[in-house]
Amino acid sequence: MSSAKDFRPRFEYEFCRVRLWGVALLVVVVGAGLATYVALTKENSYRLPANSIVMAMMLTALPLLICYVQTISLQRRMARLDTLQDWLVSNTSHFKIAYNTLR
Repeated sequence: MSSAKDFRPRFEYEFCRVRLWGVALLVVVVGAGLATYVALTKENSYRLPANSIVMAMMLTALPLLICYVQTISLQRRMARLDTLQDWLVSNTSHFKIAYNTLR
């Protein structure tokens, strides 16, 4: 039976990758927001539609990143509970409730 430490490097790598994408998404959205604000304050706002579309596309990716992070967290918790299957704690009702809730 594998332990939770076996799963940790893969999860940490995936979480770092998601964090990097999240920061990149935040930078692009803030940059597009600032560019949209500048385009609104100037007389020639020919970049306004393009900036708005880019910002909308980036904000649409945000729920996907949140879902991906939640999936990684769920897998991590399941791995920790799987390591306790051979112990006496696995016979308790609290363990069974937690295991069935995550499953």
